[in-house]
Amino acid sequence: LLSSTMPVQYKLTYFDVNARAEVLRLLFKVNNIEFEDHRVSKADWMAKKVETPTGFLPYIVRVSDGEVFSETGAIARLVARQHNMMGDSDEQYYKIERVLGAMADIKGAMPAVVYAPEAEREQIRKKYYAFKGERHLALVDKLIPDSCFMAGPKVTLADLDFLGYYEALQHLFAENFQKFPRLVEFRERIIKSNEKIAKWIVERPQRDM
Repeated sequence: LLSSTMPVQYKLTYFDVNARAEVLRLLFKVNNIEFEDHRVSKADWMAKKVETPTGFLPYIVRVSDGEVFSETGAIARLVARQHNMMGDSDEQYYKIERVLGAMADIKGAMPAVVYAPEAEREQIRKKYYAFKGERHLALVDKLIPDSCFMAGPKVTLADLDFLGYYEALQHLFAENFQKFPRLVEFRERIIKSNEKIAKWIVERPQRDM
């Protein structure tokens, strides 16, 4: 349901999970951009795939003119840039991109685990953690500052990208996630920093990934 009577500006289409689209939902919420959160079931996806503009999810459609925007990272950077969430200096911009790159390494590994045959899924997940995953997660942990946020005193795209993928991180790393308690603390730090974020975290559909 829409949170106000303001006109819907975008329609966001993705699966009924947080994962890759959640950073876009967070960006919209933080910046008071009204959107329709259209969720497609995985059971229906193959039948509906041919009807979508790009054949991939997520994508957004601008309601006013029907223009389609695809590629999560490109959309997120565009919205963040329009709303001053890409840093106030070159150094902050670099720090944001550094986090986005570290998160992208982890996101790239997720499909191989999620879409693996059920009998092989756990073995593939553990193999990823042993060979690359632990280093990937340790890097994200290392990038978390002792205070403030990833790029400085303000919440930026880097923080929302981490927060949006948090449940997926828990799902992917499972029992190994507890080895990185700073990730849990940092999630709470972001949520407590902004009432709009906190409200969305409580009111959104609760999903484990």
